[in-house]
This record gives sequence, C-alpha cells and structure tokens, in this order.
Amino acid sequence: MPLMFQTPQSVSEGRTTPGAPVSAVSWGTTGRFALFVADPGGGVFTTGGWPSSGEWGPWATVSEGSTTPGGHVTAVPFGQRFALFLANPNGVVYMTGGDPGAPFGPWVTLRDGSTLPGAPITAVPFNDRFAVFLADPNGGIYTAYGDPQNDFGNWTSVSDGRATPGARVTALAPTIGGPVTLFIVDSAGGIFTAQGTPPNNWGQWQPVPGITVAPGAAVSASWEVGSFHIAVVDGDGAIRAAVGNPETNNWQPWVTVAGTKAPSGSLVTKLGNALFVTDVDGRVMTTADAAPAGWLAVPEARAAPGTPIAAEATSFLIEGAETPQAALTLFYADVNGGVTCVVGLGWEVLDIPTITPGD
Repeated sequence: MPLMFQTPQSVSEGRTTPGAPVSAVSWGTTGRFALFVADPGGGVFTTGGWPSSGEWGPWATVSEGSTTPGGHVTAVPFGQRFALFLANPNGVVYMTGGDPGAPFGPWVTLRDGSTLPGAPITAVPFNDRFAVFLADPNGGIYTAYGDPQNDFGNWTSVSDGRATPGARVTALAPTIGGPVTLFIVDSAGGIFTAQGTPPNNWGQWQPVPGITVAPGAAVSASWEVGSFHIAVVDGDGAIRAAVGNPETNNWQPWVTVAGTKAPSGSLVTKLGNALFVTDVDGRVMTTADAAPAGWLAVPEARAAPGTPIAAEATSFLIEGAETPQAALTLFYADVNGGVTCVVGLGWEVLDIPTITPGD
C-alpha cells in the first residue's frame, strides 16, 4: 500500500515560533503521544493525545517553566512519566518530571550546568539512569549522569571535545549496557565522534572524514544492522549521508541524497531508513515511500525552511478495516508557529504498536 498522507491538523491550537522544534514522545503503547514546546513567550507547555483520531487535550504549562521563545525542550521516557530538560533564558540547565495527565514536579537546576539560552540538551537512557550532554558557552562538550529522582553527578568534560557554543550533541545508546556514541560538528565544520560509558569513561574524539559542514551543524544518526547511519545538510544545502562504525574508524564514502535542498546545517530527522527535512522552499520532505523520485513532498505541509520534523511510527485500526494500518506521524511548527500533526497511512514499518478504537 502506498503511503497516503492525511491533511495536516492543528494540535489543540498550540503555538510556538516558526522554525521551532516540537518534542514528541510515545506515551504508553496505545498510539498516544505527549508533546512539549516552548511558546512565543518562552513558556513551556505540554499536551497529549491520539493523532489517529485527532483527539488532543488542552495545552497546559509545565510547572511554569521557561526558556527562550521556541527554545528546545528535551523529553525522554522516565518510567511511566517523562523527564524534561532545558536551558532557561539565562542558559542554566533545568529539569523536571511528570506527564501531561498529572502535575509535573518543580523545575530544579541540573548541577548548575550551563549552555546558551534555549540550546538543545541531549539525554539518553543508560543503565536505568540518564546520560545528559551539552555544548557549554565556550563550546566544550560536557556530560552529567543520574536521574531526576536521585540527582545527578557533577558535569565532566567528554575527552576535551569542542564544538560551537550551544551546539547540538547527538547521542545514541543502541545496545543495553553498550557504549554511548556521540557526534558533533566542531568550530571548523569537521564532524567528530566519540564512544564511551557514563559517567566518565570516554574514548578520544575521531573525525568522520570526507566532508565539512557549517560549524555547529546538526548531525542525525541511527543504528542499523551493525553500523551507524548519519546524515547532515552541507554548506550547499545538499543532504549527505554516510555509513560506518566508530569502533573500527571505518566509514564508507559520503553520498548525496539528491532531489531536494535544505538550509545549511539544519536537522535531518531519521526514522529507520527514512529521512525527513524542511527544504529551502518550506516544504516538508521525506524519503519514506518516495522511490523512484528520492524525495516526496508531504501534501499541504509547510513550515519555515529548516524547521525540524519529529517523526514517529505506530499503527491503528481505522473504522471498517480488518487489519491494522501502519502509520507514520509527523509533528512540526507550521509557517505561523502553529503546532501541527500529519498522519501518513500505509508505511510498512516492523515492530510498531497496534491500537484499536477506544484504547
């Protein structure tokens, strides 16, 4: 079945700034999602609901937390709740926990960590806790290890790594108890990677050869069949991809995913082997089910060029159907900053949860 996108829909009239990120996290196994954004005033808000039916709760403040307008709000599963991390308007790192259906706890500082105001904070689960990463105001790559209930250890340098101030640190922990793998772009546009185990057992930074990009550009990464697949937008706006493994320092040559261009350094979202990006014309583009053209424009989906796309997979039963329909769900801020959701039916993805009406 070819991928068929429904009309983009507003998520409870939620608003952020054009080009801002929307954090979307699966909430249970019933196709429900929790969303988190920073509104145009910098207030942190959340809602939850079901993209399949368009049923969303009202937006509510997250304990009156604040960051910059449209700033990054990182959300990761924490038991039956979520842990949130952000950099406040002064660049100080704060955290809290809760879910959209119950009050969140108070915001508390994460060991006085600091970065640029509103900058991305990366958090990955590791051995029942979280490893948190950031680029500090001088570009140094730092990490802290712990959880919101039992506190975190002190911030420590990751092998003296350096990027641009407030840059994104991409982190993956693809195997339980295995190493965490990091990717950054340094101040000269070089892509670097390091591996280690939290809190402070880190190897040296190694270059990913063959390309330079804008300093501080976003690197997306996924783990597939024993290798890391990474993607970036280069200085000419081309989407470039490579496959390799930092453990062996063996990387295949970079390839160009031809067919569209995006603003230099913007984020390419990966979900499985599919890519998602907002191109230079503000079209939301994907390689999911796009062969032979390479890229498919999501109908009616428009955003500021370079807007990050949150992509999630699930499946559900539609009325009158006998078998579940695979679904691809995208979340983004539209050209006016409206929080938007669009569902694509028919995308064949393995190991995704199935829901029925009323779940």
